Amino acid sequence: MTPDHTLWLILSFGTTPSLANSADLTIQNDPALKALTAVQEGRVYGVLPYNWYTKNYGSILANAYFIGKILYAERFKEVDPVAKADEIYQFLVGKPVFKEMDAGFKRMALTPSIPVTIPPRGWV
Repeated sequence: MTPDHTLWLILSFGTTPSLANSADLTIQNDPALKALTAVQEGRVYGVLPYNWYTKNYGSILANAYFIGKILYAERFKEVDPVAKADEIYQFLVGKPVFKEMDAGFKRMALTPSIPVTIPPRGWV
């Protein structure tokens, strides 16, 4: 069996919407990031921030399910990462808050792939 050498880029949006807003610009303006195969082939994913003053265990668990779905799609085929996040938040804080949290990140958290605009090679 040939090992799978597929690469992914997983970004944490930090704690402010401005970081989510700048994710696309950061990739566009960083030659090292633009050159990554994962970026060129659209395998860029965003996870919820989880460590600011204290750890957000709900987001850590939700992110783990999402990353599991990316890396082990067959094993996690029954998992809906957004529904699982809300299930976790319901248990921990008493209500499903994923949509409210994700709104601050331009609805890019736990999405199948963040749309990244990469100028054509050679474009300056």
